[in-house]
Amino acid sequence: MQLEMTAHQRARKFRAVNRATAIQTQADAAFRKASDMAAHIPLGQPILVGHHSESRDRRYRSRIHSTMIKGCELQKAASRLTSAAASAGHAIMSDDPEAIAALSAKLKQLEDAQARMKAANKLVKKKDVDGLRNLGFSDRTIANLLEPDFCGRVGFPSYATSNNNANIRRIRERIAFLQQQAVAPVMKPIVGDGWTISEDAEDNRIHIAFDRAHDDAMHAKLRSAGFKWSPTRNAYVRLRNPAAIWAAKRVVGLSESACQAPSDSDRESVSA
Repeated sequence: MQLEMTAHQRARKFRAVNRATAIQTQADAAFRKASDMAAHIPLGQPILVGHHSESRDRRYRSRIHSTMIKGCELQKAASRLTSAAASAGHAIMSDDPEAIAALSAKLKQLEDAQARMKAANKLVKKKDVDGLRNLGFSDRTIANLLEPDFCGRVGFPSYATSNNNANIRRIRERIAFLQQQAVAPVMKPIVGDGWTISEDAEDNRIHIAFDRAHDDAMHAKLRSAGFKWSPTRNAYVRLRNPAAIWAAKRVVGLSESACQAPSDSDRESVSA
């Protein structure tokens, strides 16, 4: 069963496609510019070493090379965004408001597949072809299941059920974490000298807002700690979790004791 793409995923896909198109346009422009620049050099013309034009020619050729490299980098970025757009309907992001429902549907798929593989392996041992057909397997798949592999094994290999079981555990852990996050109390805002750290449960983000300009060093620290600038929120943000709270405190220079996990007295109820 194919999971239906959520509104959040459609928006993510739309942004990725638009961004990929824009970057691809820039890449094409860089390639055209490099080609046009190279066209001014006669075919096979070497650098005239010792000639008065040598240094100028070297700089010109260097610009051609740099422009071509820029085009290649933009091309790679566009490809990554295109891949991200293609996978938007499959990946389930934790900040998606429908993430728990989507993960629950995916968990059911994995659990059903696990039960089906286990049932199939029991029938394979009995060589029960009719039973395998009743499970919905095609004759071609049944023939493959009954055919021993290079080690003489039949049915679904143990690594298939083990890997699927590991995915089941992973999805269950993600659901449990998101459910815990949904009802977790919200940290009271921490106000410092020119900054405020706050936790937005509805937005599922940790915010760091500054009331005055900060230098490049602070910007680098924020980026290194996983925070990104959000113009719509007028703050640096990161996905809401205990690690993000800890990182926010470290970025603004709070003491080690203040960087511990917030206690219940530091938080207020989501419903308050």
